Amino acid sequence: HDRTQAPHRSVRQFPWQFRRRRRSFLARMALGLRPRCLVLLSASLVGVWSQAPVATARKSVGCGKAHAGGLANGKSQTRTGTFNGIERSWRVFVPSSYDPNKPVPLVLSIHGWGGSGQEDERDGGLSLVAEKHGFVALFPDGMDDNDSWGGPWNGWNVVGSTLSPGPQGPTCAGWANSPTYCYESCQSAGRCNDKPQCQWTSCVPDVTPTGIGTEATGFLPQLLDLAERELCVDVTREYVTGQSNGGMATYQVGVSLAHRVAAIAPVAGSFHIGFVQVPKVPLPVMDIHGDRDRTVPGNDTTANNGWYYVKTGEILKGWAVSNGCSGVDTARPVYRTALDRVSGLSCVAHGRGSKCIPAVACSYSGVHTYFANDAAKNGKLVWEFLSRFSRPTHLGLGVSDSSR
Repeated sequence: HDRTQAPHRSVRQFPWQFRRRRRSFLARMALGLRPRCLVLLSASLVGVWSQAPVATARKSVGCGKAHAGGLANGKSQTRTGTFNGIERSWRVFVPSSYDPNKPVPLVLSIHGWGGSGQEDERDGGLSLVAEKHGFVALFPDGMDDNDSWGGPWNGWNVVGSTLSPGPQGPTCAGWANSPTYCYESCQSAGRCNDKPQCQWTSCVPDVTPTGIGTEATGFLPQLLDLAERELCVDVTREYVTGQSNGGMATYQVGVSLAHRVAAIAPVAGSFHIGFVQVPKVPLPVMDIHGDRDRTVPGNDTTANNGWYYVKTGEILKGWAVSNGCSGVDTARPVYRTALDRVSGLSCVAHGRGSKCIPAVACSYSGVHTYFANDAAKNGKLVWEFLSRFSRPTHLGLGVSDSSR
């Protein structure tokens, strides 16, 4: 496949380039009240998870320190470092309002297959929102250890992307067999010998050693640790979002670091069949999908390139059970946002109940892009959801206190 046909890349809908209720709602938010679609937590869950205004900010170990690595307020800068013996790169955006003595939220935003942190910063809109609302944003770069024609191949080893065949068989159709999608790190590990050859990302540890599970020792967890050490971060408000393969990575970080992150918002992401996972502790999630996405479909199990995925409804049904919800098979209450009906956007929650923490599916009129194919709108929708939640039990550097 060339870059216009590669199966997991997002498409920016420009003609010259193809690549990879309102008033009542706003009034309640202005008064600091919970939207009606969110529910109060029971006493047993208070402290494990809460809406952001309820929790007190907790400073990271980086508070009080001068900027590291030449970082400056109001700018994005590229950084490099060694993680698990491999040199990695990422971008950091620090808002103009940043004060090294005042903890701010942190958002990790993850690009799609073949993309980069710089592209995700441009297309996902998180820097725009970070500047307005005063939080730090990280934009990491995926691994590119594939010399085959058609790159760049930057991607993320998550949700079973390098584990085919899995418990339910190959993760792609026979006709999708793609030997060139085997990365060097996978070849050196003796992988990619099955037919069809369905592995399509690097085998390096991005979140966990295998790409699934909860052993969070990879690049992205360590990057969060580094950000806490170098900047003044509110460790109760660390969030994750990403698009396409980055949306898959968002799901994986949510599962692997559920005790740490406060909420996630995957865009056009999923799990491969046989590898769907749910968090061990409640975690708010908003899945955002175009209703005509055929690259990583939210409403089908087979993509137009032959790879197999889990439907969004199945993912969120299991997630809602973990989130303490009842009626997960039938209850679909409307979940209101400030962007309802923009590009046909509508959102529903899965399940209900006094202990139910949001597991939300949002659909809009579109294909495999960021929400509405618009950076500002995507950033606004993502931050509106994420910013409502905090994780008071996270003490910092991935350490939690379940007694809180």
